[in-house]
Amino acid sequence: MISTLLPALALASGAAAKGIWVTPHDSYSSSIGVLGCKINTDRVAYWPSSVDCDNICVKVSHEGRSVHLLKIDQSGGAYDISYDAWNYLQTGKSAATDPIAGGTVPMDYEDVPASECAHLILTDGAKLPLSASNSMNFVTSCLSQPGSFVAKNHVLYNICDSVCSLGHDEQCSLDLAVSNQPACPHTLGLTSPLKSAPVFNIMYQTGKTVNAATGEAASPRARPADPVVPVVEKAAPVVSKPAPVVPVQTPGVFKEVEVAPVAPSSTAAAAVSSAPVPTWAHGRPDGASASWTKEAPTATIAPGAFTTGGPVAPHFNGTHPAGQPVPHSTFLVVASSAPAAQPSAGGAREVVTSAGCRASTSLLLAAVALLGSLLMI
Repeated sequence: MISTLLPALALASGAAAKGIWVTPHDSYSSSIGVLGCKINTDRVAYWPSSVDCDNICVKVSHEGRSVHLLKIDQSGGAYDISYDAWNYLQTGKSAATDPIAGGTVPMDYEDVPASECAHLILTDGAKLPLSASNSMNFVTSCLSQPGSFVAKNHVLYNICDSVCSLGHDEQCSLDLAVSNQPACPHTLGLTSPLKSAPVFNIMYQTGKTVNAATGEAASPRARPADPVVPVVEKAAPVVSKPAPVVPVQTPGVFKEVEVAPVAPSSTAAAAVSSAPVPTWAHGRPDGASASWTKEAPTATIAPGAFTTGGPVAPHFNGTHPAGQPVPHSTFLVVASSAPAAQPSAGGAREVVTSAGCRASTSLLLAAVALLGSLLMI
């Protein structure tokens, strides 16, 4: 069974991309009257097959690069593509800036949906721009296929030639129930000189840009680039920070609130935001740890009173400079209108002295009691 499927799969995959020999084409033309001033003429395929109403877009690939091309002209037998596209597929650069010379180059191509060439069509809605006076045979044949791409997506202009040098740059309408000729604001097919919408060619080997109608040199123009999948940059997550608490000149009562050990990656701001009432934090300059200043219960809350440190400061269970978390609970000193709270039942409160040494409150009290006994003796 597998041996039967493998040849079929190989045939199917081979049908998607076909090997061809590609040559450069440096002068724009269109056998069906597509107006060069309304498309990207640097991305056109001139194929041996006739242009039809659906397959007007091909993807050509070479050595990891690929371009989409509008297949809107029939060649005499060669697989020609715009010189700029041929140059880009080999060098990754435009022929206008880094031209190369050469002949046929082996490449791969595949027919793709017309929508994939929409970026090459410069009209509103990416409708194929056609000459109202010289494209009617093609338009009529496509209208007989109402489901075709061209039947649904074309627009007529009162321009006589594909390099947009004659006529009027205006849209025309077609109502076959009234007439088989388009109706335009000006006389249809009038060969008035048109200079407002020039078409440019990039000349083979030299890379010079010239006017397609006159051959006159022109300044290199900004041409539409091949589509690039946009990179959507992820916005940095918005971290809600607690609003700063401004100390006021009023007496306050304080209490110690026990907070469970926090992760080493936690910050002082995170610990503060988890406190039940406003907390003033004092952080180390290196940001490795933080502490909260303890004041007397009857102290006045003055500006900056909680940022200058103090002789006793409950330790923040954050990250030490060595990167190790402190494995104990933390008591935060917070402002409160309630009376000073007692420590948790049975829990000895760990504090950090101004010298950075930890001591158990119960041990300190025992030491004070022993000292008093000695003095009485």
